[in-house]
Amino acid sequence: IKNSPYLHSANSGAANFIAINAQPEAKSPGATALRNLKVRQALTYAVNRAHLVQAQGGKIAALPLGQIITSTLLGHEKLDLYATADDKGDPAKAKALLKEAGLSNGVTFDLVYRANNQFSTLAVILKEDLAKAGITLNLNPVPAPQFMAYLQSPENHWDLALGQTSPDWQGPATRMLLGGWLNSEAAPCGRGNVYAICYSNPQLNQLAKQAYASDNPGPIWAQADRLVSADLPWIPLFEKRRIAVTSDRVTHWTWSSLATQADITNIALKP
Repeated sequence: IKNSPYLHSANSGAANFIAINAQPEAKSPGATALRNLKVRQALTYAVNRAHLVQAQGGKIAALPLGQIITSTLLGHEKLDLYATADDKGDPAKAKALLKEAGLSNGVTFDLVYRANNQFSTLAVILKEDLAKAGITLNLNPVPAPQFMAYLQSPENHWDLALGQTSPDWQGPATRMLLGGWLNSEAAPCGRGNVYAICYSNPQLNQLAKQAYASDNPGPIWAQADRLVSADLPWIPLFEKRRIAVTSDRVTHWTWSSLATQADITNIALKP
């Protein structure tokens, strides 16, 4: 069926990820441990992305993601600095990194997520797969309307959160992601920062300045992506794909840039 001329799919640029509570007020053992890069590396090695993608409907619906920039954004060069065989994770490598970080007995994180079927499924899968690497997840579903406010209130306790993001527009929206959201000069830590991202990297901030002033910012954004994908301000999980099914009357199918359907100025109908 995936080769059917009536089934249309394309990368969307939207992604799911695990947000990390790096707020200065976060003092739990889990949040403290996550300030160590080796612990974040252990976490990303422990994730079985193939398992998560299968739960989305397979690779026609989602693709494993090992970097911050998604495929539709300017500067994207496919990379996965923490790749594993068939995207199934590497529990042994994760355990070794935890041991190097002084956590030979494993580590426990409190994971919050929107209380709906989509995110509950991801949470249960992650809990099962991360346990193989000595990482215990305490699951804490939060009503969806309250979720973002919960994350942004420093008095609320959480170590990890299931997040999702989608570009405001395709292509140059990299400037909003790397040059805005993760740029601590443009989006400082505090209330109002989406997912309470408290990431600060002077090298990234400098690269963003160079990209803004450049007539050819793509290579600069690619360099910035490699920098932050190594540092793991969050744990990328998968990129979502857009899917549409049409009848045999539809011709000249072309995806529009942001919508989940066709460019209506291009398609036609057979009589």
